[in-house]
Amino acid sequence: MGKLINVIENVIDHVQIVLLCSIVGAIGAQIFSRTLFNRPLEFPEELSMFTLIAIVILGIVVVEKEDAHIKVEFFYERMPRTAKKSVRVLGKILTFILVLAILDGEKQLFPRIIHLKTKAARIPYLWIHAIIVVACILWLVMIAYTLFQILKGQES
Repeated sequence: MGKLINVIENVIDHVQIVLLCSIVGAIGAQIFSRTLFNRPLEFPEELSMFTLIAIVILGIVVVEKEDAHIKVEFFYERMPRTAKKSVRVLGKILTFILVLAILDGEKQLFPRIIHLKTKAARIPYLWIHAIIVVACILWLVMIAYTLFQILKGQES
């Protein structure tokens, strides 16, 4: 299971690099077009916005695996070991429920956005929502994996 988790993280890292390069390329093309031809392109802002959303939502999966969430360390570090474990388990369960709620919202949203496209770039809204669904499924996998690690006593 650990190897699969590492493969998922590696794939996400590479996808994020490609997405970040597409933002840089689109904004670079926008600067080039505006400066040389005095004619701005219509798509870079929409493309950058959608791509940034994809980068962030995919990043959540890696953050979950690395347990790199923002925390209030002051209180957490002063807790006894069993209380720390209980807080982490409760946090994982609540996060799991939150992700299920996000997926339910996406399920309800899909029929309404299936044919919608952005105005300038004509990017289907379905693409970004499909990325959100895939990322949420991977997020659930990471939550389950890290919860299993905590319960086994192998947490980082």
